[in-house]
Amino acid sequence: MDANTKKKVLISIIAVCTAVAIIITVVNILSGSGGYGAKGSMQVLCTNEDCGKDFLADRKKVRQHLVDTGRAAMGAVVIVCPECGQESGLPAIKCGECGEVFLPDYQSDEPPDTCPSCGHSPQQTK
Repeated sequence: MDANTKKKVLISIIAVCTAVAIIITVVNILSGSGGYGAKGSMQVLCTNEDCGKDFLADRKKVRQHLVDTGRAAMGAVVIVCPECGQESGLPAIKCGECGEVFLPDYQSDEPPDTCPSCGHSPQQTK
């Protein structure tokens, strides 16, 4: 196998692993596992630069919206922000230490639930 083919294979493997990680996280968020907010709700962060509001969304309503819009099959979770009215809300995490609301970072070497403000992660042992 030449170097160019190896590079393509490695990029494909990385892309598939990233997609699987995102799908697993979305399933965990929507199913209520993983500590992503109170039972029956999920933490959401609006990614609209003019808004940035964080809020809790009802998991059942989000799930139904995904089914109704056909996004459930794609694994795409985009939620209408109650503040700005745009479909710019994404599943987020609220830090258990400092209360910062942030989006999971799958590009970092740290666990995706590592708080960018204080560095806390429920996955890291103390």
